[in-house]
Amino acid sequence: MVKQIQSYEELSPLLSAQLKRGVMTNTALTQEDWRREIAGGTLWAEGWDGGLILLRRREGYARLNFYLQELALPAGLNWEGPTVMEIAARPRDEALAAAVEFWKGQGFKELFRRVRMTLPKGVAIPLGDCPLTPRPAQPQDLERVWALYQANYDPMTSCMPTRDELARDIQAGNVLCAIAPDGTVAGMQRFLRAPGRVQPQHLAFDPAYRRQGGGWLLMACCARQTDYVRNVLWVRTDNPGPRRLYERMGYVPDGWGSTALYRP
Repeated sequence: MVKQIQSYEELSPLLSAQLKRGVMTNTALTQEDWRREIAGGTLWAEGWDGGLILLRRREGYARLNFYLQELALPAGLNWEGPTVMEIAARPRDEALAAAVEFWKGQGFKELFRRVRMTLPKGVAIPLGDCPLTPRPAQPQDLERVWALYQANYDPMTSCMPTRDELARDIQAGNVLCAIAPDGTVAGMQRFLRAPGRVQPQHLAFDPAYRRQGGGWLLMACCARQTDYVRNVLWVRTDNPGPRRLYERMGYVPDGWGSTALYRP
């Protein structure tokens, strides 16, 4: 049975046992990410000779990460409650494609698919014509930005941050706001930084300020603010509007795709 992880020292040998050739995983989290989960009391895990299951508990559901040396689970391994996961792969990654079908056999159902799109390093997106004004989010914007998140994204399927994570991102300068002429925060964008690249992750607007060029404006400002490093983002295949927007900016599919799965 899965059990709560109390310290990184308890987790580290479980992870190290899976760092070998041929292990299938949907995990790209860092040590800092794991430590944050442990500090928040949200990480549960179960390891065995052939793999490792990690559950990051959220309100009303859990996010599943796995390492599998073969497509099998030990007898008796189970956990309660709704669970979501996402498996990213390239077309040649036959093992991970097989993992999607394996998890479907464990009671998971496919929710949707995404494709990854890339804007090469050094490409500047023109700002365009927009009545909104961009600026970095400030701590006093937290409640408004959080409200935009809640109105536009499903926390279970969108990799939406917690309120505390969002507050840290604002403090780190990783959230941009689009400001209306009356001073209202009309829209927002959050992005993640990694060595050599940035990942624009969430873009949300109040309905009254949509279709005014604000999404283009914030994407252009994100590229500028992060010194035009390589941009990488994910877009759902069943949501063609955003994909057309990204293509107009110069983003192109880079061969990666993902499948989101859900078990009630």
